[in-house]
Amino acid sequence: MDRHLAMETFIRVSIRDPFPPPPREPNESGAASGIQANAQLEEWLGVRLLFAINAQPDPYRSGNEFYVRAKRSIES
Repeated sequence: MDRHLAMETFIRVSIRDPFPPPPREPNESGAASGIQANAQLEEWLGVRLLFAINAQPDPYRSGNEFYVRAKRSIES
């Protein structure tokens, strides 16, 4: 998954979009795609972005900060 798509997926997950991102592979769910995008972003950035207690993920402080920067980058 490229970084731009991973950032878009992270933004959708962060705002609790009721429609999960589309699957990347035929046998993959939208939720799995979101988990994969978050894991790749955390690896690239070297910080934790989201944690999940229930079905809905919540952002760490670093996740909130990244969300603002990613949203600004995507919108420009």
